[in-house]
Amino acid sequence: MPTAPALIAWTTPCPATSLDGLLDDDDRSHLATLREQAARDRSATGRALLRLLLARHLGAPPADVLITRACPDCPRPHGQPRTAGLHLSSASTGGRVLVGLSASPVGVDVERRDAADFPGFDGIALTDAEQRSAAGRAELWAGKEALLKRDGVGLRRDPRSVETAGAELQALDLGPDYVAVVATDRPVHVIDATGLVRAWAASSRRARA
Repeated sequence: MPTAPALIAWTTPCPATSLDGLLDDDDRSHLATLREQAARDRSATGRALLRLLLARHLGAPPADVLITRACPDCPRPHGQPRTAGLHLSSASTGGRVLVGLSASPVGVDVERRDAADFPGFDGIALTDAEQRSAAGRAELWAGKEALLKRDGVGLRRDPRSVETAGAELQALDLGPDYVAVVATDRPVHVIDATGLVRAWAASSRRARA
């Protein structure tokens, strides 16, 4: 039997207010802690997209989908997304939001291509071998983030201890300004969900009118 692929979906951010019907109380609580509107829009879009993707996968209404985000270090609901029986991951930056769903551990990350262009990056993020390599720094960083999310530890583990060479990483094309990576042992099925998210937001606005 063929291995079921990891489902990966991406979109551009939508206004947070247009997605409120796809958010739960924990989502709203988290959004209230974010100072910048752009950050609220990205976070709301990621949470809404993950709920839509999971709902379609399960054949259930979005309102019936339970996703928790307990943080191991504090009471705030901003940890790795979790749901019963499946593995989830999410990431966002600038004009891109990326989520993943799989039957086995999965991690996703997206970075602006210039994200690692600052003095001292190599010393805080890369192994000695990576510092000597000609690989793109944004690609290395996105790969590390994806692996750390796949392993469920995030940046609680020193990224300098994470080796990307030989790891099960797959690059995605989300446009020339971005680097996106999936860490999974499965093939991936990638969905441009921009139309799906915007259609839901538009229908929500019409319902409120």
